[in-house]
Amino acid sequence: MADNIKQAVIETDAYDEVLFSAEPKYYRSLPGELPNRLVQLTDEGKSKKEVWRAANAYRRMHDGMIDGDLNKGYASFGLGISFIHQIDPIDKVVDRIYSGVPEEQR
Repeated sequence: MADNIKQAVIETDAYDEVLFSAEPKYYRSLPGELPNRLVQLTDEGKSKKEVWRAANAYRRMHDGMIDGDLNKGYASFGLGISFIHQIDPIDKVVDRIYSGVPEEQR
């Protein structure tokens, strides 16, 4: 995940996300040029297929989440975003999971 998206996730709660309707159902995204356009298309009554095409399917999710570009991509998160207050490196997460587990059982 791009560093700017990680920072935005920490600073965002579910009420800050934008919601658009696309195949197969709905997506919540951090706001940005493309996500806001997808909301506009949804509000205009465009079909889920049309909105999905405008989102260029999952390719634009990659542009948003991995490349950090919310002008041409979207970063989709659920309601749980409100509970994310820090993002740790994976080695720290694994260490926390294994804390208290004897070395021979790892």
